[in-house]
Amino acid sequence: MILDTVSIITSDGRNFI
Repeated sequence: MILDTVSIITSDGRNFI
């Protein structure tokens, strides 16, 4: 869910956290 979204963002090279 949200954790998955963060994983995708971090995987994209962006820091959501």
